[in-house]
Amino acid sequence: MLRRRLDGGAADDAGPTADERSLVGRATPRVEVPLLEGGSWSTGALEGRPAWINVWATWCPPCRTEMPEIDAVARDAAPAGLAFLAMSYREDVVIVRSYLENTRYRFAVGVDATGELAGAFGVATLPAHIFIGRDGLVTAVRIGGMTRAEMELEVGRITGTQVAGA
Repeated sequence: MLRRRLDGGAADDAGPTADERSLVGRATPRVEVPLLEGGSWSTGALEGRPAWINVWATWCPPCRTEMPEIDAVARDAAPAGLAFLAMSYREDVVIVRSYLENTRYRFAVGVDATGELAGAFGVATLPAHIFIGRDGLVTAVRIGGMTRAEMELEVGRITGTQVAGA
């Protein structure tokens, strides 16, 4: 599993981190994230919808590597009601917009310029994936890059459907 600590050091593969265990089974923190294209995305507005939040950064190689698969899985799961947010971590809007201009990703992109919002989820390593069930409880937190099959499995669990090849 590929991952990068937020202090710039490489994270090891010694198993689940505190990030991965701290939120599972708990109510989703209430956060509102400004969106790159205007407006906002709020966990308070999910009301019975499953959600997947990906915390990433343009400078994070594993984050960039998994983006095409994230885009595909999020699109495949949209008919099942999945709410998806790619939340950039501590980056200026101009940098995020410039990076995304050369992509064809269609998902909502939130900008956490200060890192405060990622902090509400206890994220200390990128990429991070937070999966939220219809009941508003965090069902899984995955730290590090995920394969498409792993994404489909987690998304299938929260949507109650089989997603593409899962």
